[in-house]
Amino acid sequence: MKVAFCLLTSIAVLMPSYPITNWSLYTTEAKQTQKLNNYNYLIQDLVSNKENKTNIVSTDPNTSEIAYSNLISKPKIEKNSKTTDISLTTSLLQYEHLAVFIYNSCANTKLMSEPVSKIIDMHLKRHQDYRDILTNSIKKLQGKALKPNINYDLVTIQKSFGLSNLATEKDLLTLTAKIEEYGINTYSSSIAYIEHKETRKLAITIMSMAGRHSAMLHTLVGLEFIRYPKDIFNFSKPTQKPSDKDIEAINMLLNLENQALFIYEAVLATKLLAATGWKTATKFRDIHKENISKLQSLGIKVVIQNKPYDLLAIANNLGVNNLSREKDLMILLDRIEEQLCKTIMSTVENMSAKNYINTFVYISVTASQMNSIWDATLDRYKEISYL
Repeated sequence: MKVAFCLLTSIAVLMPSYPITNWSLYTTEAKQTQKLNNYNYLIQDLVSNKENKTNIVSTDPNTSEIAYSNLISKPKIEKNSKTTDISLTTSLLQYEHLAVFIYNSCANTKLMSEPVSKIIDMHLKRHQDYRDILTNSIKKLQGKALKPNINYDLVTIQKSFGLSNLATEKDLLTLTAKIEEYGINTYSSSIAYIEHKETRKLAITIMSMAGRHSAMLHTLVGLEFIRYPKDIFNFSKPTQKPSDKDIEAINMLLNLENQALFIYEAVLATKLLAATGWKTATKFRDIHKENISKLQSLGIKVVIQNKPYDLLAIANNLGVNNLSREKDLMILLDRIEEQLCKTIMSTVENMSAKNYINTFVYISVTASQMNSIWDATLDRYKEISYL
């Protein structure tokens, strides 16, 4: 940890405003309604006081994700899509209220070193922004935005996440890592059910940022960062007939994933990466292979570009004009992950088949994690303008 914090000290100097950063090697409607209710929103009531001691961790037998009780109220899938959107967005807002409370609680302790404190403050600012944006989104949907629960109890919350105490900096980082992971669960189980395009895009954007936060915090406490998305996303073959927009989006993403795989393999073939960079690139290359397999298994006619890829042309299009150094290659890998994130955010709002959307959501959060790690490895801490 001492090495990490020394590095983070230099990071703090390089960070403008409040970028999202990391560092180191890193759901037929009616039938699906009940699955959603049992999926990630397994939480019935808000944590209200110390007398609420229901801290049992429950697991859906059809999935392997962990859900924590008594933190967020369960949304309702209504016949009216607008009412459903309000219910879903309200649950997202409840999550952001919870995240703000936890980050505030951590920020108000004296247990954190200065660089870690700055990271926590930046994440807090982001969640405050998301809270305000979601509040406005609910109002635009003509709903009533809930106020934050003033009776949250930190001890009850920490125990719900499996933490016996919050006595050290590592405990605080672990709690914030878990709340970001919980955020990915919360957003991922909502996005496919949100019909309002602007709100759906907003939700996947925020979830992408949660991926960035999560990767950083998991790494800081020595936990494997890409370990839960496969378990919380439903990849079963869609029962809905894909729309033209779905087919177009899937082909676009598949070609981009193939391009990303080409870039990773080309970069690895240069042998310019040092051990740490090579290990990271190898792991990320394998993730792109898995993503391609998921897209190919969706059961649609795939249109693959036949022309060969040109590494230099791709690099130039991504603003990388030199590929002679390890840093240049890492920048290229960073840029392709960012392009994947932005492409998904610009296409998923027009998609209709929910299982297709889930695959896009999974790839988005994974790409955001990888993007964030390359940013951190390169000390490229910048303002992220996805919103």
